[in-house]
Amino acid sequence: MSGTYGPLVRVVPKPEESIMAATVPPTGDQPFLSWAQVFDAKINIAPTLYGLIASQATVFHGLVQDLSARMLTANDPATRTSISVAAKNTSKSATLAKARQYVAIVNSCPTVTPAQRADLGLNQRDFEPTPIPPPVTRPQIAFRGSMSQIAYLGIVDETTPTRRAKPFGVIGCELWVK
Repeated sequence: MSGTYGPLVRVVPKPEESIMAATVPPTGDQPFLSWAQVFDAKINIAPTLYGLIASQATVFHGLVQDLSARMLTANDPATRTSISVAAKNTSKSATLAKARQYVAIVNSCPTVTPAQRADLGLNQRDFEPTPIPPPVTRPQIAFRGSMSQIAYLGIVDETTPTRRAKPFGVIGCELWVK
């Protein structure tokens, strides 16, 4: 056959594969409570600075106080029961839902500065897209087996050809045949 062949493998990078920011609000009971208490204290001082109103700050304050009390009850061995743990989980779910709502409001407020966002414990906005670097190693095609005239191929990293996972930064592979 004459002519040129296209590339055998085209690596499609994963979006947002670079270093991810910390989860906001954080996961785990105690880290979330600590974050919520800081967030609560800051928005209650001056809620309008963050695009919120006083009633929203008051509602969040009540939820954080309720969660704090229920966590004390659920974590104390003398009072820890399945009912107290369920009450704590319900309170955490309500506080988390409200926190996500208020974080979205703060994120959409154009007057909030990066310093204020850091003060609230929120991730900083990345106004300039972070480039995704090209792969350091080349992907390779690995023959996995065949059955009934069907070849099963896989894509592997050249440094770890026996590993079955896709190489870092790859979400798929295109194989061109002419």
